[in-house]
Amino acid sequence: MGRIQVRYTTADGRKETEEFGTSDQALKLSFRKIAAIYLSPLSHCSYLKLLDLSNNEIGSLDVTPLKHCFDLQFIRCQQNRLEEIDLSSLSQCIRLELLNFSGNSLQHIAFPNLGHDCNLKEIFLSNNCLEDIDFSQLSQCSRLKWLKIAHNRLQDIELSALSSCSSLEELDLSSNRLEELNVDPLGLCPNLRELWLHDNGMQSLDVSALFECPELITLQAEDPTSQFALTLRADEQLSSRTRIPPALEDLRSRIHWV
Repeated sequence: MGRIQVRYTTADGRKETEEFGTSDQALKLSFRKIAAIYLSPLSHCSYLKLLDLSNNEIGSLDVTPLKHCFDLQFIRCQQNRLEEIDLSSLSQCIRLELLNFSGNSLQHIAFPNLGHDCNLKEIFLSNNCLEDIDFSQLSQCSRLKWLKIAHNRLQDIELSALSSCSSLEELDLSSNRLEELNVDPLGLCPNLRELWLHDNGMQSLDVSALFECPELITLQAEDPTSQFALTLRADEQLSSRTRIPPALEDLRSRIHWV
């Protein structure tokens, strides 16, 4: 078994080295006060499955060396100081299941194009500074279950790419700046169970397409009993439905129709 050394610099300027076996499956460097880390040696670690750099002070990260880690499944970089992350070089890492970059200062993220055979299931990007995000590279992620982007600065977002994410169960866009949103593409996500849209300041929302989501049990939006005009198209939709998603039935009971 070969050995490599991963070098990093801590927030107080110390130079540290972590020795790592080329056949090891996990590199865990959380809570080390890392400010800068150099991943180049990991290009020799084809068996790597987990990279955990969470809870550090990393301001920038080049993940290009990871493109040779074909078994990579989990990337945990939450609670750092990243302002941008480019994951496009990881297009051959089709076994990726988890991307966690929540709790950084991200203003930009580029997803990899993983193709139809990808295994990506969880993406966590909450508590960042994202003003826009491009989901186009996720259009082939049919196994994606959880996508959480709460507490950012999103003002406009296009969900059309998610119409191919047939396994999607939870989408959290709460606490952003989305004054309007077209949720029609989510009507093609039959397994959607939870949709979080509250604390955005929306004045209207057409949820008609969500009648095609029979498993939807939670829809958190702005208060439908005040200024919020929630469009259920009740007369034409409800009369023809034998089963209404629980979340829409609950909303229907709380709406003040005017």
